[in-house]
Amino acid sequence: MRTGKPYEAARRRARGAGRERGAFVTITKKRTASRLHRLRGRPIKPLYITVRDVARMAALNDGRFSPVAVSELGSLQYEISVLSPYGG
Repeated sequence: MRTGKPYEAARRRARGAGRERGAFVTITKKRTASRLHRLRGRPIKPLYITVRDVARMAALNDGRFSPVAVSELGSLQYEISVLSPYGG
């Protein structure tokens, strides 16, 4: 966020992080527990990329809210919900 460049994931990732999944990222203020941003990702990318991209979109491109400022980063908490694959 500070540099404007997407975060590059480490070479070694958690098991399952390379599977294609959708995800919700919810950003809230720590002390107020009020929801700031929420956006859903699409399961067309590996999970670690989906989470990275959806978190960035939720923080910067959710039209319902002002973009998250660098000064707010220390007062935010993030919830990541991974969607299971549709087996229908």
